[in-house]
Amino acid sequence: MAETTQCREAFDMDRAAELKAKIERLRRKKTALLAQSRMAEVEGQQNLSTGQTSGKFGDDFPDYSWTVGITQPPGPGSSYLRKIEVTVIHDYYPNRPYKVILYRPITLQQ
Repeated sequence: MAETTQCREAFDMDRAAELKAKIERLRRKKTALLAQSRMAEVEGQQNLSTGQTSGKFGDDFPDYSWTVGITQPPGPGSSYLRKIEVTVIHDYYPNRPYKVILYRPITLQQ
């Protein structure tokens, strides 16, 4: 009887570890998709001014927040470029941000 209980406990611990890993993978995937979505919104703007904005993803993803930083990268000829950095954070995991960085011209050609 004791062996059966130990086997069941070991199985339950393995199953719990698998579920925890799966939840973490899904959370990271959702965070990455939210960051890419926010980047697409910013990237599509005609003109990019330097600065920083932040916000939440609303009712659909209330536990996630974002920050967008737009800067002029250093170096010669960079006055025509902007560095866009999107950071997404899950409120329960603030030490695990997800960042996406893109460089593009200040103004999009039409």
